[in-house]
Parts: sequence; C-alpha cells; structure tokens
Amino acid sequence: MFIVADAATFAAMLFAYGYMRVANPDWTRPFAFWPTIANGIVMTVVLLTSSLTIIAAVLAAQTGRKTTALRWLGATMLLGTLFAALHLREWIAMLGTGGGCFGIRWGAHPSSAPRSSASPVSISCM
Repeated sequence: MFIVADAATFAAMLFAYGYMRVANPDWTRPFAFWPTIANGIVMTVVLLTSSLTIIAAVLAAQTGRKTTALRWLGATMLLGTLFAALHLREWIAMLGTGGGCFGIRWGAHPSSAPRSSASPVSISCM
C-alpha cells in the first residue's frame, strides 16, 4: 500500500511540475548541459555512492569491525557534505540569474520585471 501511495504522490508532483513549466512563459529553458545537467549527473552519482558507503558501514558494524565502519561512515559524511555543497551551488546560480519562488524574483537580472497577470500560474519556482 505504501508503494502505491508513494507512486501516486510522485506522479502528482511530476504532473504539477509539468503543468507549471508549460503554463509559465517565464520558466527557465532549455537547460544547458553544462553546468545544469552535468551538475545533476554528478549529484546523482554522489548520492548513489553515499548510499553504498552507508551500506558498507552498516555491514562492517554488524560484523564488529569498528574501525572499518567508522571509515565508511566518514566517507558517507564527506559525500553527503559534497552533495549539499553541489546543491547549494546550484541554488545560488539559479538565484543569481533572477530565479525565485512564489513569484518573487531575486537578483539584478533584466527579467526581474513584474510578471504579466495573463500567466495561468502565478505561484511557482523558477
């Protein structure tokens, strides 16, 4: 039952994202491969690798190898910090180009003029 609810929530979020993106003429597009997509790929690899290192830490702890478990846990923490730094860099870059949430534009960007009231979606993140 949980998986069905999770899948329905994920589908609803994807639908909402797609609707907001298509309905909002000010949405940033298309995404350039560098740095946006490349950063997303690196973030995904870092996140998946940190999942593997935490599994290795748990397995080492279950077998009583405390030093090995702490090393794997340290690697997981480093990867988590790297993921957070990459995510922060991505948000800083978005906000620096004038993007914002809930119709609020941040930064000195030519597109920071008020939105047209004709846009069907006025509450969105850019």
